[in-house]
Amino acid sequence: MSTNLLEPPLGEQTLLSDQAYRGYGHKRQTPRRHSVPAITMEASQLFAIPFGHVAHLEFENQPPSWLLPLILKVCELGNLAADWNSYGAKPVDVETAASSIMLLASVLTDRDPVPSVVPTSRGGVMLEWHIGGVDLEIDVRSPSLVHVAMNADGHEEEFENTDLELVQEKLNFLRGRL
Repeated sequence: MSTNLLEPPLGEQTLLSDQAYRGYGHKRQTPRRHSVPAITMEASQLFAIPFGHVAHLEFENQPPSWLLPLILKVCELGNLAADWNSYGAKPVDVETAASSIMLLASVLTDRDPVPSVVPTSRGGVMLEWHIGGVDLEIDVRSPSLVHVAMNADGHEEEFENTDLELVQEKLNFLRGRL
């Protein structure tokens, strides 16, 4: 899945649709003008979800139905203004939100427990699971910085700037506790 971040569209017309684009070729220098058969290409259908009132997240294809509720939860965080917690919190960054969605799409399956989606005061997105005696928190702090903390049976681990492989390893541990 890839996302493109855009400024808010001016209206519904700004999204691509399945309309056909036609091209015609003519040889204008020759005395006999005959048309070449029309070439038709279908435009790809983008799937867009508003991120609050500030942007839209666009997907090349519609996300799987099991992932859509999580994407909507992340996108709802776009409605939070600066100081949403009355302690000077930053609004959730749209690129960080997109990164959290890409992370979820990369590591979760339709059989996994759904994480809680929580904004952080620094403008990030926290993904949390608290089940089976395991507390797993994935803090997407920016598009390039992910912090993972896990507490299982009193044993605490924390990892800064982790990769997908480590996130998958910790989720596999959580899956084993279900």
